[in-house]
Amino acid sequence: MIARRAAAARAIGDFGVALTERVADMGTVRWGRAVLLAWACCCAAVMARAEGPGFGAGRFEATRARPLFSPTRRPPPPPVTVPAEPSPVSVPPPAPPPDLTVSGIIIGGGTGAAIVRHPADASATRITLGGQVDGWTVTAILPRSIVLRRDGRSVTLELRSASH
Repeated sequence: MIARRAAAARAIGDFGVALTERVADMGTVRWGRAVLLAWACCCAAVMARAEGPGFGAGRFEATRARPLFSPTRRPPPPPVTVPAEPSPVSVPPPAPPPDLTVSGIIIGGGTGAAIVRHPADASATRITLGGQVDGWTVTAILPRSIVLRRDGRSVTLELRSASH
């Protein structure tokens, strides 16, 4: 039994000696299992600390450079990444011009007003410079027309002629 311990200790080094002595003191584990456990722990510790040629990540560099199971013995090409097309920005369509008819324009004293009608219900609305109608802002009142602006877009509505 002592000869076995000495042989095992020489085989697994100082780490194994300390471990086998500790396991042997337990008394509940058979000696063969203790040696096997000590040897496995020792090998794991040696492999974890191993550096230099033949160990670690560099050990399989030649296999990665020339794969064994590839017909061409060349590594696979890197994956091609196609940049994703930018999603089209949905721009809301511009607001349609207001459905209004200019019925009259009043200019005097540096200010002005216009009478506009909605064709749907024939209601008349008085608007002044800077006023709003159907979301459009009145930016100019001229002798024969008014200018409306919305979202950077301008629309000119002409005064209805007497023949209409």
